[in-house]
Amino acid sequence: MNGNHIKIFFITLILVALIPLRASANLVTYQKEYSYQASEADSKISCRTISLEQVKSLLLEELGTYLERNTEVINYEVTRDQIIALSAGIVRAQIITEKWDGQTYFIVAKIQVDPKELEKSIASLKEERQNISELEESKKRTKELLLEVERLKKELKTAPDSKQKEEGNKQYIALTNELNAVDWFDKGNSMMVAGQLQDAITAFDKAIELNPQYARAYSVRGFAYAKADQPQKGINDCNKAIELVPNNAGAYVNRGFAYYKSRYYDQAIKDVNRAIEINPKSDKAYHVRGLCHLAEKAYSQAIENFDMAIKLNPNWGYPYSNRCLAYHMSGKAGLDNIKDCDRAIEINPYNNDFYVNRGFAFLNLKKYPDALTDLNKAIDIDPKYVRAYINRGIVFYHLNKFQEAINDLNLFIGSNPHFALENAYYFRALSYEKLNRKVELFADMEAAAKLGNPRAKRFLKQNRDR
Repeated sequence: MNGNHIKIFFITLILVALIPLRASANLVTYQKEYSYQASEADSKISCRTISLEQVKSLLLEELGTYLERNTEVINYEVTRDQIIALSAGIVRAQIITEKWDGQTYFIVAKIQVDPKELEKSIASLKEERQNISELEESKKRTKELLLEVERLKKELKTAPDSKQKEEGNKQYIALTNELNAVDWFDKGNSMMVAGQLQDAITAFDKAIELNPQYARAYSVRGFAYAKADQPQKGINDCNKAIELVPNNAGAYVNRGFAYYKSRYYDQAIKDVNRAIEINPKSDKAYHVRGLCHLAEKAYSQAIENFDMAIKLNPNWGYPYSNRCLAYHMSGKAGLDNIKDCDRAIEINPYNNDFYVNRGFAFLNLKKYPDALTDLNKAIDIDPKYVRAYINRGIVFYHLNKFQEAINDLNLFIGSNPHFALENAYYFRALSYEKLNRKVELFADMEAAAKLGNPRAKRFLKQNRDR
């Protein structure tokens, strides 16, 4: 930001550190202090909102320069402006000191990050073009709002009567509320990437409270609800987003994902088809459609959609990883298809889904030690990720580690997820059989058979008299 921008927003900036202050061996800190001269329309809240947005922009510019020069983030195939936009969705400015005397707002603020942890988050955020688009849109809207605030302040200075001033003040409050809403929206995005789904939803709640017409906030909160296994709430939010902006391709994709999570695959496909009509380059729409076909065991159609998602966005790991999964679920895969999982991990080595899918692929190829290595890695990344435990439990069974298999499958079954429960019961039953625990063996075979496992049904038919 140059001096002209500083004059426009009446901010006097005093640079505290041109070189990052290191609070520890890992952390990089930038700190600034500034003052803001309030107008007649300003309150402490509006001063704080406007000033914080400005100082965040300056802090992030410096952070972007540091990341570009000192980390591997430049290899992630994103521009410097995108690095800054992505960082804005992750890094939060911390207010150290603030003073308000009714005319001048003074603040000391800082950002403090671990560059390696930030790289991990950027690696996750940058994969989906929609994430970059959302953050760039936030940055653009923030600039527009700040310019509009400045324009309105000038108008209020020369407003001829109290009625016009009253109306102008109302507009001013609405603009600063929207500025604050955009900030909460960005916080929600960052929390969602970090896997803090409930915190993300709370942030989106605040954004919508401040701006009830915020279609993007409804849409992305809908996606967060779906990821948090509350798909009906996700559908409701996306309905509202579409009501506010009828040709909202992103909202159709997010509602399609919520329908997918609800197992309403036909409705999900209908929504993503509509999204593709609006935006034929929506890689996310093709990916969700691929997931629906994968769930329906229509493997060739799933692969076609993942192919298209990859064509549209070759730097997104999920379509590669799920195409690898589709090949192996179809029973027609070989070692060559592992390359898709390898590519996904190359794109983002911090994503536990990718290790689980490659672990499943190795399991399918009976390469049990390789499968175990990947599944251990997935659990190291997120010990609460239950999908890793069912696959590791099956691997343990094949490695003759039956008690370890039972322990992992207990964790999976206890979480009561929405998929593969019959296989968990079946392999736990086989593990009990190896340990000669017949009561548990038959109880689990019964459970697996009731859930539709054909091998469990055959076992019970052949062993009724045991």
